[in-house]
Amino acid sequence: MKERRSGLELLRVISILMIICIHAFGLLLDVKISPIGMKTTFFINSVCNIGVSCFVLISGYFGVKRDFRKILRLELMVIFFSLCTTAGLAAAFPETYRGAELFELLIKSCIPVISRKHWFYTCYICLLLLSPWINEALDRMTRRQHEGLLLTMFILFSVCPSFFYFEIMQDGRKGLMNMLLMYVMGRYIGKYMNFKMDREKGILAFAVLAAICYFSVTHQISIGGIRHSFTKDNSVVNVGMAVILLYLFKDMQWHSRMINRIASHVFGIYILNVPVLQLLHAFVFQMADGKLETNWFPIWMLLETLTAFMIGLIVDILRELLLGKTAERLIGMGEAMWNRIGADRLRRWGSKMTGFFMRKEEREKEMVVRK
Repeated sequence: MKERRSGLELLRVISILMIICIHAFGLLLDVKISPIGMKTTFFINSVCNIGVSCFVLISGYFGVKRDFRKILRLELMVIFFSLCTTAGLAAAFPETYRGAELFELLIKSCIPVISRKHWFYTCYICLLLLSPWINEALDRMTRRQHEGLLLTMFILFSVCPSFFYFEIMQDGRKGLMNMLLMYVMGRYIGKYMNFKMDREKGILAFAVLAAICYFSVTHQISIGGIRHSFTKDNSVVNVGMAVILLYLFKDMQWHSRMINRIASHVFGIYILNVPVLQLLHAFVFQMADGKLETNWFPIWMLLETLTAFMIGLIVDILRELLLGKTAERLIGMGEAMWNRIGADRLRRWGSKMTGFFMRKEEREKEMVVRK
C-alpha cells in the first residue's frame, strides 16, 4: 500500500498544537500576566486560531466519506475519554465539580454529539453524516455553480461578520456553518485550484495577514460593550491564513511514518487537551505561583502546550493498544444492529407515519404510485 505523503499530516499535527495553545491561553483570560506575556497572548490569538479551519480545509481537499465504523470508533473514544476526564477532574477539584454540575457533565459525556460537549467533534460528526449529499451536490455542480455557492457562503458567513461585527449564525463563529464553508472551499481547491504556490510569496502573504490580525488585537475596535478584531475562526484574515497553509503543506513530497502515526491520534489529543491543561495548570506548572508575571511566561506556556500534547498522544496510543480489540467488537455489534434495522425499514416506518396523517384519497394515490 502506498504511504501517505506527510505534508498535510504535519499540518494536522501543527493544527492540534495551535488549538492546544489557544486553550492554554484561554484558561488565563482573567489572570494578570507580564507585558511580554501579554504580547505573546496577542501573537497566539493572531496566528493559532486557525487550527480548526486547517483541519476542515484538509478534509474538504481530500473529501470525507460517511463511514459508520469510523463514526462508532470516534464515538466510543470520545465517550471513554469524556467519562475518564470528568472523573479525574471531579477527584482533583471536588469543590468545583460536584452536585448538579458534575451530573450534567456525566450526562454530556455519555452523549457527546447531542450535548455538544466538544463543539468541534459534534460539528465534524454532522459533517460526516451529511457528506454523501454534500459531496454529490458538489460533484454535480459546474465550476461556475461551485464558485457561486462558495462566494455566497463566504460573503454571508465570513465577510459580513468580519467587517460588521454581527453574525448570522449566533454560534460564536465556531460552528457547523463555518465548517461547511471551509469544507466547500477545500473541495473547490482540490478540484479546480490545485496549483503549487510560490513558497516565498506564500510565507510573505501569511506574515502580512498575521500582522493584520495582530494589529486588530492590539488596536481593537471598542464601542460601548462591543470589542471587535479579526481573530475569530471565520474572519477573512484567518480564512486566508488557513488557505495559505494548506497550499504550503499540500505539495510537500516527503514521507514520515512517525508524523503519519501521530496525525492519526489528533482527535484523541483534542478530546483530552483541555482537562489535561487544567490539571497541568494546577498541579505541575502551578501557574498561580508568580510565573505568569515574569518574562519567562512564553517558555512556561510553550512547555505546558507540548506537555499536554505528549500526554494526549501517549494516553491515546495506550487506549488503542489496551482497548482497541474491545472497541472493534463493540463496533461490530453496533454495525450489526444498524444492518438489522436497515435504512429500508426506517423508510417504511416513515411512510407508515406519514400515511397515518394523509387523507384517504391521498393514501390510495401513494399506494398506486409505489405499485
